[in-house]
Amino acid sequence: MALTTKTSVAIIFACALLMNKAVAQSGGNVTANEKTDNRYSQQLLAQIDVLMANDSTRNITTFRQFVENIDEAWRKENRNDYAWVIRSVCIGLTRFNIPPDVDLAKIFARSYALKALEKPDEVWFGSELELIRSVQAQTVGSNAVVGKEFAAQRKEDTIIRLHCWKRWMDTIDPNWDYEKAKLRFQPLPQDWSGKRIPIESITDPDLRKKYNEVMEKNSQIAKINQDQSILRQSESSIHKLLDEVAEAYSMGPYDTEELRGLIHDFDINNNEANKLLNSVEAKIGERQKELADRPVVAPRKQPRAKFQP
Repeated sequence: MALTTKTSVAIIFACALLMNKAVAQSGGNVTANEKTDNRYSQQLLAQIDVLMANDSTRNITTFRQFVENIDEAWRKENRNDYAWVIRSVCIGLTRFNIPPDVDLAKIFARSYALKALEKPDEVWFGSELELIRSVQAQTVGSNAVVGKEFAAQRKEDTIIRLHCWKRWMDTIDPNWDYEKAKLRFQPLPQDWSGKRIPIESITDPDLRKKYNEVMEKNSQIAKINQDQSILRQSESSIHKLLDEVAEAYSMGPYDTEELRGLIHDFDINNNEANKLLNSVEAKIGERQKELADRPVVAPRKQPRAKFQP
């Protein structure tokens, strides 16, 4: 069966990224607190740019076929790498901004993001936070969900937000001092010109061991500094997630008890939990007052039918 131009372009780009995937996997392990080398993500975004710039491939069907090939190849691999790639896919999907593609793009982005967040503890915190932006029940537009379907999606959306919130609270150190941490860095041996002596040139086993220990300690301090910096920069994003939860539970069907149960499951600090629940109650009160204050519009009187003799 002959391939169309659209299909061929999508397959070519998918194959290119799969080749990059093979290279990426040879580069070592990536832990859940670190983001993978983003060169491959940047290459994916560049390929998405090409698809979007071409009239014959700039449509949601071709884009999804392209993404399906990527998704199938990366899903079974390192969860952190997979999340990083899907993050780029979701960014690409935001470029569809004309109906009906825009509504379909939101549905696809939600689906891929949820798959990438199936094991959130194995995903770098930054990727988790980015992916959550694509997971939100649609309440407006042609694909808006209501009733039981909305309630089910709302619960799903809330669980991943509470996980991210709990992770953030458990990891951030409000007392961390970056400047004091920098003072704990130990200098590495230098030559007469002030350049660092490469470890390969150190032949004495004891000196070499001490050199490695200093490098390891400095690396740990640098990593904690970086992590704490990211966590502090994420504070406004975390507050936005909680506001989204409060907004969702202030919409019918109301179920604050469900939210209370979810908060309990994540063992959220009581003070923080109460702030969220109070926010929900306040928003519900605002909605109900707004409805009560709306003027009642009397039904229009129908004109009396003329008598026909």
